[in-house]
Amino acid sequence: MPAWMAARPPSARLPLADLDAIERNTYEAIQPGVVEIRAAPDAWVVRAPGPPGAIGYSRAAVLRFGSFADARSRIDDLSAEFHAEGRTSAFAVAHGLSTPDDLPAVLRERGLIEIEREAVLWAADPPEIPHLDPGLRIEQVTEGSAEDYVQVEAEVFGIPAGMAAARLPSLRASLGIAGRRAYLVAVSGRYVATTRLTVVGGLASLTSVGVLPEERGRGYGGLITAVATRAELAAGARLVWLAVTPDNVAATRLYESLGYHPAFDRSLWIEPGYRMGGPTH
Repeated sequence: MPAWMAARPPSARLPLADLDAIERNTYEAIQPGVVEIRAAPDAWVVRAPGPPGAIGYSRAAVLRFGSFADARSRIDDLSAEFHAEGRTSAFAVAHGLSTPDDLPAVLRERGLIEIEREAVLWAADPPEIPHLDPGLRIEQVTEGSAEDYVQVEAEVFGIPAGMAAARLPSLRASLGIAGRRAYLVAVSGRYVATTRLTVVGGLASLTSVGVLPEERGRGYGGLITAVATRAELAAGARLVWLAVTPDNVAATRLYESLGYHPAFDRSLWIEPGYRMGGPTH
């Protein structure tokens, strides 16, 4: 197993209540009306619209099962619930926060596999911003630039054209919601970098931080991250958090240079081979 796959213990630099709040904020920050959250004491069921069988944001998260026996029973119940809707069974684990402690072993026992791992980082101090080149601008996304944003975001993250177009209405709707903003970096009139921000309950999440492939290595990612982080802290957020894949060493070093610290690792587990209508073999 690669070293980056071994989950680190949650940070001792933040109170457990803040770590717990960050995990919940992951889902609270999703646009209301687009994603449904059904919160129970031992698990949140998060559903996103989309074709049956799609994972999307449809998953069980904020997992707080009491014992291994409880975990086995609830995993089976929640899987059956997803199956009844024609969806893949998926579980999001926050390592060191989800319970029981070795919940991944229970998921593995029930036949699920880990398909994704992220390291969640946080910052509470505003980073320094380098002097801006006269040809460089940072713009808050408006109705008029929303389509440009979606196009750049699609190119940065390799989002298929059809899926990118489907993201446009959601972005436009989010621009009218308090605490939700998106930014573009423009260089000599050309957009080269993106990010989105959401503030919920005093926590700010930073997502979709990306730079066009041909423009990477020029400081634009660090610039937009620093500007967005300072903006959210100045607006009253007590901390800002983001997530990065643990094997993305360059991005991790960048965020750490801007004052971000490890919080906890999280992973997504699904059942292999499940499709609409039941498992395939």
